[in-house]
Amino acid sequence: MASFGSPGSYSSAYFDECFGKFGITEGMVYKGGVDSEEYQYHDELVKKMVNKAFGDALLTKERGTTTSEYASGTNYSSTSGNLPTLIPIWVSPDIINLSRKETPVYELLPKVAVRGKFYDWNTATFASTNARFLAEDAALPEYDDTYTRNVVQMKYCYAVGRVTGPMQVASRGYIDMERQEILMKTRALLQKIEYTILNGDTSSDPLEFDGLGALISTNSIDLSSASLSIANLRTAILYARQGGTSWAANQGGGNPNLIITDLQTLDDIKGLLQAYLRYNGPMTSIAWGLQTIEFEGLPIVASKFMTTTSGSKALYVIDTSVVKMGISLDITMERLAKTNDSNKFMIKWYGALLVLAEKFCAKIINIG
Repeated sequence: MASFGSPGSYSSAYFDECFGKFGITEGMVYKGGVDSEEYQYHDELVKKMVNKAFGDALLTKERGTTTSEYASGTNYSSTSGNLPTLIPIWVSPDIINLSRKETPVYELLPKVAVRGKFYDWNTATFASTNARFLAEDAALPEYDDTYTRNVVQMKYCYAVGRVTGPMQVASRGYIDMERQEILMKTRALLQKIEYTILNGDTSSDPLEFDGLGALISTNSIDLSSASLSIANLRTAILYARQGGTSWAANQGGGNPNLIITDLQTLDDIKGLLQAYLRYNGPMTSIAWGLQTIEFEGLPIVASKFMTTTSGSKALYVIDTSVVKMGISLDITMERLAKTNDSNKFMIKWYGALLVLAEKFCAKIINIG
């Protein structure tokens, strides 16, 4: 059986090291007692007795109850159903995490390594008269472009777990409890990051980073609880492509390549598109074979971390060349001080969402 877990954990390898290599099986009395031979050959004697019994005649044993072999309650007491008294309970190794959600946005966004506690970058804007046609031998005045410094602070996310020594020993043979705890805390950390990418707001929690809803401000369409339409989608994409809600001579635009929304809005979009389609589609494949629908060439991805409440739903149109994750420390497990009979650890991540040019993105909010 494979042994999982970090050094210091009570995995099944500990049992094999202490007992297995000496031929001692689980449950065998291996030391002490009045007659030492009794324990050494106990298992073999039982096997011989059972084999002889089966050879002579069919060995039967009553179930220990005359009622149904089904426990209808939440435990195995006599008041909650009946189970055979001589049949052991075998717990399936499957542990279904009911809190687990996929994190597609975090997985899809480019990751940028960051040195230091801040991510700094510059934006540049042409002067409106930077280039012009002139007469022959005209004066040649220069024009200065505009440069602006931008900065985002790295934020720190943690998930902490602890498993006691008795728990690790008691669960041995069924599960490596420390490994399970590490997996659960890592998943919780990833889900917190995904949630913050979409919903983070430093005005309500200064310890987190701003999400898409807070960082995209120029190109915003507020539906005020009205239903989403095809025209709304086209308008949002147009705003992102031209860099604003209206055209400007010296204003650039983005190349949006991803739409992010909630599950209900995605379903509504499918309904809107269905009215115009007479074939199966439109489907596209992105990032490791992920299948999704697309609109005007932009794949639409739904995140389970966005609300489906009518009047509060949102949709983001982004350009992933300017929307990235800045990471100064990727997901890391680190053990904490051992002050009692337990193993305590933390899973940590340092980073923030970077929207380097929010005018190249757009959002539709308060969708009904």
